[in-house]
Amino acid sequence: MRTRIIKKLCCFSSKQLVGDALRTAKLLGFREEIEEIQNRWKTAVQQLTDKNSSGGELVIIDYNGFSPVKIDNFFEISFGQGWAYVANMQVKGDDEQKVEQAMSIARSIAAEEQVRMAFPKYVPVNYQIRKVEAREIKAGAGGFAAGSLVEDIGAIAEKSLDDRINRVRAKTIARAVIKFVLSRKITQSVEKNNNELTTWLVKKAFAVASAVMEQADKRSWQSLPDKIFIVRLPMSEGKHSVQLNFLDQRGLTIKTQVLDNIQIKAGKKTFVTVRAA
Repeated sequence: MRTRIIKKLCCFSSKQLVGDALRTAKLLGFREEIEEIQNRWKTAVQQLTDKNSSGGELVIIDYNGFSPVKIDNFFEISFGQGWAYVANMQVKGDDEQKVEQAMSIARSIAAEEQVRMAFPKYVPVNYQIRKVEAREIKAGAGGFAAGSLVEDIGAIAEKSLDDRINRVRAKTIARAVIKFVLSRKITQSVEKNNNELTTWLVKKAFAVASAVMEQADKRSWQSLPDKIFIVRLPMSEGKHSVQLNFLDQRGLTIKTQVLDNIQIKAGKKTFVTVRAA
């Protein structure tokens, strides 16, 4: 924890980050780190002290965009390749019985036959706003601050899904192959004991059921934003109005929003949340 504070500051020169690191070090009692920050970024620390001595800070949290959504990612694997996953799978209970039943008829299935399965994957949702800025509305030169990305929820969701799929891929393939074999057993039994029309109807019914069942788990928290930005604007004590500018990828303003009657208290942080896409 101690070394992380200094490493972060070595990567970024933001005055706000210097202030955050110094405040965190003080709260945690890291005396050596406090001294190092004060010595290495003396000018930034002094400017922050002077600026905040009689004022407070407006912190705007922008929940931006829409988180990615899950869709089915279908692919096929040959039965021979898929059966290798079954052979290596450790099973017990009901799964063990299913594997034994599958093994009894697996030899009758050609190795090159294709088994269809689905894994979920995230796809991005298009939205326009990519950046946010805040400017104090006042006579003369008001304060200005650009938003900083603090959380990329979309990227985290995609990385988490990739990690989880890699961990369960073998088991998922094995289960799909077993289901494929057991459904083949049923259709073979129907072919032996029924006429051509009945056999055709049963095969069609299994094909439809398999297509419906072979879907990935697409549950996701779609009310989350794609990214979270924070805009931090030091301000004097009192009531203020602030204009937010929402920018597209090219830096063009496509939307504005005015925050009126924002109460700022000395030595305090005032938080405001906005939603943009």
